[in-house]
Amino acid sequence: MKRVVIDTDPALGCPGRDVDDGLALFLALNSPELEVEAITITYGNVSLKSAQRSAHRITSFLKKEKIQIYPGASSPRALGKTSEAAERLIHLFSQNPEDVSLLAVGPLTNIATVEKMEPGILRRLREVVIMGGAVYRRGIVPPFFKAEFNFWRDPSAAEIVLRSGANIFLFPLDVTYKVVFGKIEMEQLHSSKTAAGEYLWKNLVLWYWMNKVFTLSDGFHPHDPVVAAYLIKPEMFSLKKLRLDVHTGGIGRGSIAVTTEGAPIKVALDIDKTQFLNLLLNRLLGER
Repeated sequence: MKRVVIDTDPALGCPGRDVDDGLALFLALNSPELEVEAITITYGNVSLKSAQRSAHRITSFLKKEKIQIYPGASSPRALGKTSEAAERLIHLFSQNPEDVSLLAVGPLTNIATVEKMEPGILRRLREVVIMGGAVYRRGIVPPFFKAEFNFWRDPSAAEIVLRSGANIFLFPLDVTYKVVFGKIEMEQLHSSKTAAGEYLWKNLVLWYWMNKVFTLSDGFHPHDPVVAAYLIKPEMFSLKKLRLDVHTGGIGRGSIAVTTEGAPIKVALDIDKTQFLNLLLNRLLGER
């Protein structure tokens, strides 16, 4: 099993808020290939306190209460300031770090703080797997749609992490937008007649319909579960090494650019959608 630490901003159970972090937790916690050692919480989709409550609801439902949850940054202003999350991350990263996979699916304030407190610590990890950015497609943050949400919330943190020299695998909107969790997947949850299927359907249905109505899509994009799936079945993805920079201000705040001077990052650009959705649904419903 891979040793995994998850840094996240879940909002599952918060009506009208993004559900993908919660689905990533479900996927990771239900996968025997992964040994989740801790969950650290950041602001993002919701406030820090709401995200922490969401994470506790998920671990309680899955009977994974033994996995400790640590609160971290409550805003970008916390960059560089210690927290329970930062202290725990440093402790875990100091124990055989070459075996540790970090899954970061929220704003990167906690992770950049750890790097500022202990320069070079991220380079010791097996891998740092991140959901963030948009390389060749437009972002999702108005009014200029240059940036992806996680990088936009704290572009300085994203810059610190990308320039850390760590073994980084980046999953931008270019790949996560290729997958849709739609009517077929919702019906599979609803028809499964399982406790997990019922729980998830109730917590996903509003977000599903909001996306159908307001974005005229077939459903919602499960961004963060796509990233978590890489830790389980990396062969589902096509990656390319690119040199990337993060814009930290102006109308391009949070956007990323391919440049000759940027940090070398392994970037996922394609995915086997069918294989991913089969894996996700099986694990959400507790099947192996």
